[in-house]
Amino acid sequence: MVGLSVAEAAERLGVSRQRVVQLIGDGRLHAVRLGRSWAIAEGELASFEVARRPSVRPMSARMARAMVDLIGQGFGEPAGVSWQGLQDRERSRLRRRWEQLRASEEPASLLRAWLPRRCDVGRFSFQGDAAELFADSRLSPGGAAHPALGLAGGALLEPHVAESDREGVIWDLLLVAVPDGNVLLRSEPVVRVDLAACLVDVADAGGGRNDRAVAECLSEVRRR
Repeated sequence: MVGLSVAEAAERLGVSRQRVVQLIGDGRLHAVRLGRSWAIAEGELASFEVARRPSVRPMSARMARAMVDLIGQGFGEPAGVSWQGLQDRERSRLRRRWEQLRASEEPASLLRAWLPRRCDVGRFSFQGDAAELFADSRLSPGGAAHPALGLAGGALLEPHVAESDREGVIWDLLLVAVPDGNVLLRSEPVVRVDLAACLVDVADAGGGRNDRAVAECLSEVRRR
C-alpha cells in the first residue's frame, strides 16, 4: 500500500485510530481509499501536522511554572509558591489556558508550545544506574517515572534539581555534557516533581505514546 496506514498515522499524531478515521471523514486529513483501508500520503500528514500546531507564544518562565502549578491543582495538589506570587489578572489568564488545555484533543501539543521556558534542560552522560543517581538527595525523578502516567521507565533518566544545586550535582556526579547522554537534567528555582511536572516532562518528549499518556491523564480530570 502506498502511503501511511491509519495505524501509522495515529501513532505519528499521538491519537487513536478512530480519531484518524474521523479526521478523514471530516475532510481535515486527505486520504485515498484502497479496498477496506485508507492510504495517507506522507506529504498530506506533514501538512496536517503543521496546520494543527498551536500558533501561540511560549509563556515566560515565571508564568510557565505557575501554569504547571495550576495543572497540579487540577490533580488535587495545593497551590504552590509559583501560583501564590501571581497577580489576579495573571491567574485569570492562566485559568483560561487551563480550560483550553482540558478541552483540547491534543493537549501535549499545547504544553510543548506554552511551557518550554519553565526550566533549563541539559543532556549529560552518567556512568551509573538510576539507583546510584537518585541516591543523591538533591535530585528527584521526573518524566515517565511517575506511575500515574503508565509509562515504563526507559534508559533515559530525567532528574529535576534546584538551580542552586545544579553545578554541584554536575561536578559531584561527574556528569559529562553530551547531546545523546542518558541523563536529561532539568533545573528550576524550586524543584517540582508531582504528576503535573512529570506530565509536562512527558509532553516535552513527544511521540505518539507519550502524547496519548498526557491526553489520557488529563481526561481523568475532565471526568471529575
